[in-house]
Amino acid sequence: MQVLVGCIAVSMAYSGLLHPGLVALIVARDGVLLVGSFVYRAYTLRWKWSGLGEFFKIGAGGVEKVEPLYISKVNMVLQLGLIGTALVLPAMEIQFIAEDQKKSELSVISLA
Repeated sequence: MQVLVGCIAVSMAYSGLLHPGLVALIVARDGVLLVGSFVYRAYTLRWKWSGLGEFFKIGAGGVEKVEPLYISKVNMVLQLGLIGTALVLPAMEIQFIAEDQKKSELSVISLA
C-alpha cells in the first residue's frame, strides 16, 4: 500500500497537485522504513547469511512477524486523506469558480 501511495504522491507532485517537499517526506519515510527493515534483518542474522534464500526465509525459525504500530495506521489514513483531498480540490475549485461567476452575473443583472 505504501508503494501505491508513494507512486501516486510522486505523480501528483509532477502534475503540481502536491508540494514536492511534502512528497519528499512521504517517500523518504518509506525509504527509511525499508532500509531499517533490511538492517534489522541483517542484525538478527548477525550479519552472516549464505544467500538471499536465507535472508528472506519465511516460516519456522525464519523471519519474525512484524505488526504495524497504531501510529503507522493513522499515518496511512492521513496520507490517503491528503491524496484524496488533493485529487478532489481542483474539481471543487472549478465548481466554486462557476458559482462565483453566476453570483457576479446576477449582481450585474440586478444593478442594470
